[in-house]
Amino acid sequence: SIGKNYEDEVLCDVIPMDACHLLLGRPWQYDRSVKHEGRKNTYTVNKDERSILLTPLIPSKIHVTQTPIKKESIFLSGECVERALQKKKFVLAILVVEES
Repeated sequence: SIGKNYEDEVLCDVIPMDACHLLLGRPWQYDRSVKHEGRKNTYTVNKDERSILLTPLIPSKIHVTQTPIKKESIFLSGECVERALQKKKFVLAILVVEES
């Protein structure tokens, strides 16, 4: 979010993209007179006769969310697979084979 100083509408085709593509991507970088200051890593956006400066987050404002990795095995026993097949459940298997 840029806050309450900036609001815009973006029309685009459905393609894989994230917020940065929409906000700073080339399709409207020229329409909005965006200026990039490489050494400072900042962008200045001009819209509705206002100038908005986008700066990188300071390290204390960055919140890293990491899902804890469980130490459980994701492998199933042959017995468990057989039971699922007998119950006519949909089963997908991935077979990993080491090349020799």
